[in-house]
Amino acid sequence: MEAQKVEENYKSIDQLYAGKSVFVTGGTGFLGKVFLEKLLYSCPNIDKIYVLMREKNKWDSAERIKQMLDYPMFQRLKRERPQDLKKIIAIPGNVTLPNLGISEEHKKVLIKKVSHVFHFAANIKFNEPLRVAVNDNVEGTRRVLNLCHHMNNIEVFVYVSTAFSNTDQTVLEEFVYPPPASVEEVKRLIEQDDLNEEQSKKLLCGRPNTYTFTKALAESVVNEEHGDIPTIIVRPSIVSASVTNH
Repeated sequence: MEAQKVEENYKSIDQLYAGKSVFVTGGTGFLGKVFLEKLLYSCPNIDKIYVLMREKNKWDSAERIKQMLDYPMFQRLKRERPQDLKKIIAIPGNVTLPNLGISEEHKKVLIKKVSHVFHFAANIKFNEPLRVAVNDNVEGTRRVLNLCHHMNNIEVFVYVSTAFSNTDQTVLEEFVYPPPASVEEVKRLIEQDDLNEEQSKKLLCGRPNTYTFTKALAESVVNEEHGDIPTIIVRPSIVSASVTNH
C-alpha cells in the first residue's frame, strides 16, 4: 500500500509537461534539435516550446524555424501530428547580448508562461579567443540564469555542460568542482586591451583550450547563482550527427 502511494506521487514525463511551456537556447544545435523533436513528440500535451534563435545568413528566426522543421528528424511529427509543430515559437535573440537581446514583449511572455528552461547554447570552438569564449559560455549562461530568476513559474533550470568541463580529473564525479580560476578575476584580466596569447594561455590553468575552461567556469556560475531555482547540470560526452549527407 505504501509503495502504491509513493508511485502515485510520480508523474510520467508527458503528465509533467502537460499544459507547461519551456524555453530552450541552442535549439538548432546537434543536441538541441533532437531534444526539441523528442520533447514535442513524447509530450503531446505540452503548451509551447519557446526557442531563442539568432538571425543567421540573412534568415530571420521564423525562417530558421521553418528550415529546421524540414530536417528528417521532424518527419514523424509532420506525418502524425503536424499541428503540434506550431507549438515551437521562435524568440529572436542571442546569448552573447545583454538581456539575451530579447525584446520586452517577448520577455514578458517568457516570464509569465515558462516553467522549464534548457540552456544548450554554447560556443563550441575549442580555440576561440578567451574574451569571446567567456562572453558566450560564461556570461551567456549567467544571462539565461538571470532571466530564470524573473520567471513567475520556474520549476527547473537545466544547464547542458560537457563531460570535458573538468579535464584535470581522471574520473568525473557527479558534483560541481571548484572553478579553475575566479570568474570575476578572469573577466577583469580579459578586459585588458593588451592581453596577449601567452597571458591568455596562462589564464587557462592547464586546461587544453578555451572551450573546456569556460564550460568549467560556467558550471561554477550556475552553482553559485542559481539561488532557490531547482537546477540540473548535464554533462554529455562527444556529440556527433545522427544523419550525414553523402
